[in-house]
Amino acid sequence: MIARMPPDHPLWPTEFPEQLNAMRAEMEAYYRALPRLLEDGEGGRYAVVKGDTVYGAWDTYRDARQRGGELFGMEQFMVQVVDARFLIGYGKWFGLASEKANAGAA
Repeated sequence: MIARMPPDHPLWPTEFPEQLNAMRAEMEAYYRALPRLLEDGEGGRYAVVKGDTVYGAWDTYRDARQRGGELFGMEQFMVQVVDARFLIGYGKWFGLASEKANAGAA
């Protein structure tokens, strides 16, 4: 299971796992926002993501979950630690498509 595997692990899946489809929009939004979050000094904090929007970062997972609950109640949202290693892991899923889209727009 990838939940316990570091995102820069060589065995991280190269194809997006079907069981994560319900969170795909949030995961893509996190991946797109990750460079900015890291540049802003948010590394090690926890981002709250719903749909294609990142709502900020909090010091602890608990604080981020609490804020997400306040914003979204029982609706699905994602809390993810801001970690540069996800550029590698999520990049395997979203990076190439983004690069192709950007190349086509140029």
